[in-house]
Amino acid sequence: MVRNDASSGYRGAVEGSDPVTGQPWEPAVVPRNANLDGSVGPRYSVSLRRALLAGGLGLTTLLVVGGLLTVLLPFEFSALVGLPVGVLAGLFAVVLALGAPLRSGTPAARAVAAAATVGYVVLGLAALSYANVAGFRGTLSVTEWLVVAILAGLAVYAGLWLRYRRPGSPT
Repeated sequence: MVRNDASSGYRGAVEGSDPVTGQPWEPAVVPRNANLDGSVGPRYSVSLRRALLAGGLGLTTLLVVGGLLTVLLPFEFSALVGLPVGVLAGLFAVVLALGAPLRSGTPAARAVAAAATVGYVVLGLAALSYANVAGFRGTLSVTEWLVVAILAGLAVYAGLWLRYRRPGSPT
């Protein structure tokens, strides 16, 4: 159907076609990094999954840096230095995780998910111990918490590797 009315501003265009060239529209090819607003490129909004991964990574970084500095510094009140430095390192890790271009199935994305798992497992075990759910307090030591958390992180990494592996690919 040709639209020739002067009010539309399109002379000779067929409905369902490009108004400038008159050629029929072709199916759109949407790039993988297309956003909902039609722009292409990095998103400036953060998904819930990305926020949870960043939070878990920050928690893990806080625990590792704060714990290591508290243990390794050779003076009595080393926690006064270790914990604030751990918080700063954790915040830095959160900012990096939120801004990093992580793609599902890559080794970096698997490592971030595994590290986030470690932080959340330690937090969960600490909460269970604090609340003494089913007599949990005293059942596991902090060292055993870390072993359980690291095993959970390794399981997440292996599960994601199995989920996204491609035949013939080394990763």
